[in-house]
Amino acid sequence: MEPESQIGYRIVTAIAHEECTDPLELDPPLHDAVDVDALEALFAHDGSPVEVRFEYREYQVRVRGPNDVEVAPNPAVSGGDSEDCSDRGGLGLSVGGSR
Repeated sequence: MEPESQIGYRIVTAIAHEECTDPLELDPPLHDAVDVDALEALFAHDGSPVEVRFEYREYQVRVRGPNDVEVAPNPAVSGGDSEDCSDRGGLGLSVGGSR
């Protein structure tokens, strides 16, 4: 499986994009906040609709499927501010699903 199709990859790249940083720079690592293998396994089977929500760093994460990952600043923690990366060229990342 290509990394781009993995849920954990989609989550960290979306948050890194929001923070204008490299995904490898995120601390703590995603696996400290959620069992990424269990998350992948949950969405590996076709079946009933499933939605998982959790907080990671200063973000609310919602996963509805391997191609439907949403990351939004948590206003209760971050105040809703987000940095504009456009002056640095951004990271050119997109995450499946609607925002």
